[in-house]
Amino acid sequence: MKIIVATQNQDKFKIIQSLLSSTGLSEAEYLNLKDLNIESQAEETGSLINRAEQKALFAAQNLIKNNISFDLIVGADDGMKLEGKDTDENSKEITENILSNNLLKVGENLIIVRAFAFVNSKGEVAQSFETEIPFKFIGNSKGITSQEFKYPLSYVLAPIDKELSVKELSEDESLNYYLEYCRQSLEENINTYLKTLNEAI
Repeated sequence: MKIIVATQNQDKFKIIQSLLSSTGLSEAEYLNLKDLNIESQAEETGSLINRAEQKALFAAQNLIKNNISFDLIVGADDGMKLEGKDTDENSKEITENILSNNLLKVGENLIIVRAFAFVNSKGEVAQSFETEIPFKFIGNSKGITSQEFKYPLSYVLAPIDKELSVKELSEDESLNYYLEYCRQSLEENINTYLKTLNEAI
């Protein structure tokens, strides 16, 4: 099975590949847009789901146009929300407010919302869904800025049951924490996709 993750960001690719491999798609070849020399879509609009779909559809159009075969394209887009609030797609602005200690108090929770879109080999959206993972703000005593690092929030957010930042966790620890909150949703959607794929054969 050939799976394309619709991103050029290698860190994001690695995370999504790990999540999918752990929830039913371990026997697959994974590629990203950089591997295929395809540019990411310049700008997406609308909700997180809309943005994830746009990423995956843009990749599908390019692959189909260039006669590159695939079994599944996965688009993903991230947003954030405070507990009890709506999701905010403007991640950059929220990140700046968190790093400058203007949004969260130490110990307060922030939920990272990730939208996924599955696009089939015909270039059609098969499924779209969101996962939510809570984190705890541990402060920004080191004055981390968004210009310094790709994922600056990983230095100031921790799992809600730990004091170590995400950055201080091992890859296995961080993956297991993500899966604690999104395994069920990923497995259900992957199983539905695979069932649809098998029925089409």
